[in-house]
Amino acid sequence: MNSQEATNYKRIAVAIDHIKLNFKEYPDLDEVASEVNLSPFHFQVLFTEWATTRILHDLFASTKSMRPYKY
Repeated sequence: MNSQEATNYKRIAVAIDHIKLNFKEYPDLDEVASEVNLSPFHFQVLFTEWATTRILHDLFASTKSMRPYKY
């Protein structure tokens, strides 16, 4: 993992921690992006990029208390 990948990994980890801690308030894209000092556009691109990796799954896997959003 190069330094840019490591930085992005840390950003995604911080974002997931924020989502885990605040899931009952349904944090939106702007809030989570702000937490990792990125614009919503850039965060969405980064998150989508990582969403296709096993690493993102592993970061989320430890969250047992999260429930899917009810429409």
